[in-house]
Amino acid sequence: RRAQSLDSDVQSATEALEKTREEHNALSSALEEATAEYDTSKSALDALSNDVSAKEFALIRLRRTADLQNELLKRYQALEDGNVEPVKLSARQSFEIEKKLLRSKEKIESISVVIDGLALKFPHQ
Repeated sequence: RRAQSLDSDVQSATEALEKTREEHNALSSALEEATAEYDTSKSALDALSNDVSAKEFALIRLRRTADLQNELLKRYQALEDGNVEPVKLSARQSFEIEKKLLRSKEKIESISVVIDGLALKFPHQ
């Protein structure tokens, strides 16, 4: 009787183990399918995100170009109307321009000295 009870317990345990194994296999298959579906969705999301980023970049670039063109249009219209705004320079830009002007003035003066010297050597008749 004990052997028979033991056989019955082993058989029940074997059936329970087989059922658990089948459930495990079914869950593993479902998990693999869900993972594949997630990977597909993730790839689609990444592709759409890249596409949106590229379009946003292009849109921002176009918007900046349009803003620049509008600014130029306003300036040209102001020029046509005779309204010329003074150019605003930084202190550094002003200094650089003044330095270049002084160099140019010195060069012109040097050339003027040479011309005066030549004029004295070769008087115009």
